[in-house]
Amino acid sequence: MNLLGPWTLLGQWNRELRCCEVNAEGLALLGNPAAVVRELTLEQFLADAIGIEVGATLAKIRTGKVASFAYEVSAGEGRQAVIKLMPEMSCGELAELYVLVAEAPPVKSKSNLSRLLNSVPGMLYEFRLSPDGKMFFTYVSEYAYQIYGIAPDEFKKNPAIFLESVAPEHRQQLREAIAESARTLERFSWTGQVLTADGTRKWVSARSVPTRESDGEIRWDGMMIDLSHAEQIEALVAREQVRAIHVSKLAAMGEFAAGVAHEINNPLAIIVGAANQLARNFDK
Repeated sequence: MNLLGPWTLLGQWNRELRCCEVNAEGLALLGNPAAVVRELTLEQFLADAIGIEVGATLAKIRTGKVASFAYEVSAGEGRQAVIKLMPEMSCGELAELYVLVAEAPPVKSKSNLSRLLNSVPGMLYEFRLSPDGKMFFTYVSEYAYQIYGIAPDEFKKNPAIFLESVAPEHRQQLREAIAESARTLERFSWTGQVLTADGTRKWVSARSVPTRESDGEIRWDGMMIDLSHAEQIEALVAREQVRAIHVSKLAAMGEFAAGVAHEINNPLAIIVGAANQLARNFDK
């Protein structure tokens, strides 16, 4: 197998996707210890150690439907690496799978884009649903920490955090919203409460647009915003509205009292005048 060029062998896995060989030089690009990698299946290694879910892709590779596949991943310290899956087939079945790695050159425009995305006051995300029902994130912006108190990479390594962080009484509503959007490919919209890392409850709202890809996966690109400040503003506005209504009522009562006094004063003046006239007549 030709390993020339920028690629370095990371490891070799058998047809059962069990690790047969690891290359310390390749693993050094990712910072993963060889002893740990040897104990993992390829799917576990890519999901747990790197933070990407590849179950659907591996299934296609094993049956020859995909000749090769590449992923861009974080290599730590601001570096990016590319992992490439290269299968070796025998009689239409997977015989061995080689995993190659190369360090991706820095791209200034991508860095600028990353800063721009992370400056958005909301959690941007790319969420996927595979044909076999697995849900996972391929991108989560830094704002995730502002909402959840959880690092963005944690969502990619453990997608279950997303549902586990939703308040129990709102989880079923979220599942139904995801299922309905996946079925109809209509815009996903959900508002509910989440539990942060310290147990605080927050109201959030998520909106995203689904796209069905050629391999059957559904991708949602969207944003989640924190409604906590909006709730506080709404409460303040509501209090001010109540206060304004109260002041308006007091003003109306004052006007009514002034009107009543005026209506009473007019006949009283006539009566007093008549009484004075009678008194003067009696005096005569």
